[in-house]
Amino acid sequence: MALVDESSALTVEKDEAISGWAPAKRVYLGNPLRPDGPFYEKCMRATLEPEPSTKLIRIPSTESPAIVANQRRSPDGFNALDWLDDMRRDYGEDSVWWTAHVKAQFPDSAEGQVYPRDWIDRAISGTQDNLTNSTPCLSIDLAAGRGGDRSVILVRNAFGVLFMEASNSWGMDETANRAKSALDRYNIRCSRVVYDHTGLGEGFRKYLEQVGIVGANGFMGGSEAKNFRGRYDNLKSACAWRLRQRLDPKTNSTRFHIPQEYGQALRPELQAISYELTSKDKIRLTEKDAIRSRIGRSPDLADALVMSFAITD
Repeated sequence: MALVDESSALTVEKDEAISGWAPAKRVYLGNPLRPDGPFYEKCMRATLEPEPSTKLIRIPSTESPAIVANQRRSPDGFNALDWLDDMRRDYGEDSVWWTAHVKAQFPDSAEGQVYPRDWIDRAISGTQDNLTNSTPCLSIDLAAGRGGDRSVILVRNAFGVLFMEASNSWGMDETANRAKSALDRYNIRCSRVVYDHTGLGEGFRKYLEQVGIVGANGFMGGSEAKNFRGRYDNLKSACAWRLRQRLDPKTNSTRFHIPQEYGQALRPELQAISYELTSKDKIRLTEKDAIRSRIGRSPDLADALVMSFAITD
């Protein structure tokens, strides 16, 4: 008998190798993470063209004995209502993650939209009275200015975006000076400044220190997502998901506000950001090049907003 766990990660080559063993029985276990690959094909064949020799067993998390018994916690280690509430808050019922892990269904697409349009509309509409009643933070996204890429300075707090400016003509020194001006204007602590530390940003710390911003946090989006609750492929994906959780009206009665003068530019970038579940069952944002091809420019403004969520409120 061949027993395969984490079957969504099974490749065609490995499945062919298993067939070469000619096992009498095969058992494939796994979450239905992606609508492609051998595991998906086998499940779809069993659904659309059932045959006596193949049995498809689908077990949604809502069929856990503890959830059926209405238990907050399970004495036997099964998923219970507390777990279900945590997953609803962390990922949302409209997410690819929820579809795969809770409903036990393959998502319609390998990609899911990180920020639904109506959430963005809610953030941009109206005004927010308590924008100043929270400790602000500042994020700096750096660009060389080639191909329309822009350097961005963004200030936000727990309730929304306070300030944003961008240009494709700033040098490192001007970007640092503008960051210092925003820091002084909004009385931001240096420890609540985060800047893009990859590529151009490797030498940017000295420019910040020259204008008096000492102790800022370097951001490396491809690094490990430490100290984040959830399963994320890298730090940028984790920060993007933290913004998603803040925008979600089901888990936040207080709206996160984006002023219209910033929202009009941010909207297409936020709407273009999508994610996928990796074969290792982690959330990963789609590549920036894919977003650039969708909207015709680099999502620098959205990157600055996402980066700011490396700073906890």
